[in-house]
Amino acid sequence: MESRHFEQALLHQLQGTRRLAIIGIGADLREDDVVGNLLARELIGEIKQSMDASHNGSYEYTDEERIQSGNLLVLNATVAPELYLSLVKSFAPDRVIIIDAASMGAKAKPGDLAFITPAELDASTFSTHTISLRYFVEILKTMGLDAEFAIIGIQPANLGYGEALSQPVEETKAFLKTLFLRYLTNKFLKA
Repeated sequence: MESRHFEQALLHQLQGTRRLAIIGIGADLREDDVVGNLLARELIGEIKQSMDASHNGSYEYTDEERIQSGNLLVLNATVAPELYLSLVKSFAPDRVIIIDAASMGAKAKPGDLAFITPAELDASTFSTHTISLRYFVEILKTMGLDAEFAIIGIQPANLGYGEALSQPVEETKAFLKTLFLRYLTNKFLKA
């Protein structure tokens, strides 16, 4: 999806959100698969730095893992999102955004973005996660979480062993970081 159209679609989905959870998922040593983790870590760091500088409000912070302040939770769930089921459920968001690398077919180019609904996920598809995202969402719903879910998929270029992101995926991560920070600053981190 083109950046401008993606931004409009994301802002439309976020309209009316009162409590937001953003969850990054991926494997640290699998090249582009780490994009969700890196984005979450960078958001966590930027939000903490902003809150420390402004002395505005209190927050709960765990180094590179999560930050929770008021109606916002940003979480780096790595390859084990199931470890955070209780945390997400108790936070009680009305909107959950999950960011992960996702293979979106032969026509997708590295760095391409798309919204994937939980219904579109195949529970049996190979994944670097310990449980599929579909099961993660289903378990939260079974636990009674009444939230809207959106998964942002980023087409990877490389999924071998390594720590570097490909340039197109790095550019997409930077775009998403800027977009989220602008939205979060206006909606959740205001004085």
